[in-house]
Amino acid sequence: MANDKTNDLIQGTLKKNSSNLEHLEKTLLAAKEFKIIATSLVQSLSTLANIDFASAERNVIFRQVFKKQKEQVLNNDWNFCLHGAECRFTNSHSGEEIEVIIINGEECGALDPYFFYTFCKTSPKFKEVAEFYNENLKKIQTDLSSLYKQGYLKKVDATKIELTRNLTT
Repeated sequence: MANDKTNDLIQGTLKKNSSNLEHLEKTLLAAKEFKIIATSLVQSLSTLANIDFASAERNVIFRQVFKKQKEQVLNNDWNFCLHGAECRFTNSHSGEEIEVIIINGEECGALDPYFFYTFCKTSPKFKEVAEFYNENLKKIQTDLSSLYKQGYLKKVDATKIELTRNLTT
């Protein structure tokens, strides 16, 4: 019963602050999935490079171990390409893409609007979210900022936002 009250309070807050409650819930779900997949992939890459996932120098070490800046195989399902402070992972079966900012220590869920949109557009599970945004990166940033202001996301650095809690918690 308390959980239902919590849901009602959260939904009431979202309704007050946005007319797109259902859409914000789907965006938040996509953000959560982004973080789970991103963290798992960077952990796998760390294991492949034989380095500590929490290493502050992870990006530098990745560059030393994976010298080529072209797509390489991570495992049977995913390929990767290091570039700048990011790494693009591509699912070799579904074509799903996830760009991960890899310079934030253990935090892999930082949401760049373009990277988040690309993830949603290429993920079979979140195509509806991508269709809603229709490449409008400003709208994505506005919605992510709204979810941040309501306590559902947290700031990772000055420009990136990541998941803190579910709508139902």
